[in-house]
Amino acid sequence: MVVSTISLWDQFSEYEAVEMAKLRGNFPVAIGLRLKLSRYYGFGYATRGSSSFILSPPIPEAIELQSWCSANSSTIRELPYPTVTGARALIHDPTHPKKIVKILNLPTSVDKVEYLNVQGDIQVIDFNQNFIYLACSICNKSTNAYGDNDFWCNFCNKKVAPLPKAKLNVQITDDTGSVGATIFTEKAEGLYDVTATELAQHASAGNLPISLIEKLSAPKKHYISLKATMYDYGGINRCVFNIDSVSEPINADELLQIEPSQEQQSQPQPPKTPSKRAQAKGSKNTSTA
Repeated sequence: MVVSTISLWDQFSEYEAVEMAKLRGNFPVAIGLRLKLSRYYGFGYATRGSSSFILSPPIPEAIELQSWCSANSSTIRELPYPTVTGARALIHDPTHPKKIVKILNLPTSVDKVEYLNVQGDIQVIDFNQNFIYLACSICNKSTNAYGDNDFWCNFCNKKVAPLPKAKLNVQITDDTGSVGATIFTEKAEGLYDVTATELAQHASAGNLPISLIEKLSAPKKHYISLKATMYDYGGINRCVFNIDSVSEPINADELLQIEPSQEQQSQPQPPKTPSKRAQAKGSKNTSTA
């Protein structure tokens, strides 16, 4: 069993999160539908526009899971809670610097999508960019919509309202050089602690507050996973980099804070749930005895 996290964004943080906090009893069950894998500060799950939740579902599988958790509650409670430091340690191992690619050595072309790890300072240097793009409020697909007016989504085949999504063009710098990259949606919002709605309001007014400019332009040293792809710019293929995940670098002090038991000892594992075949066999043996 692996303990994981779920990040609730936008309307889910205002409604579903409140209802989840109201759940009572030991090991309440919730079903998450159409979640996506999130790698911001570790591996977990996050909501997207089409996600939904069913809380305390009255179905046999949920009741069986809750009963199994109750029977193994002591073992489950001994599992380590996922912390930011622990998640970073799982993704980026500072004892293996060869995994980090220097910016000078980044490829200028790739045959297929590649993921590369770099370490450097992230900052916004272009303040004439749009900072957002408009997506469909139902399917979250990028659109060519302008303004706040409803538009026709070719994916949903209906008229919908546009939803602002964060999109920041940033510069990443290490001791060998700099490279431009783009960070999207929740990753951009989490990195700079700003919402797409706030960016949209300031961008439409054409006046970013000084506090936001200082926040975006301040260098932030991070480990960054870059997704390298080829893009056609008017008939010219160029290698572009999108930020796939971000995590803060781990220094020696942080490593000392990680308990040895989490790094060196194997974690206690709850008993495996018996398969239906094993349950049936056990039931058969009991009846014949």
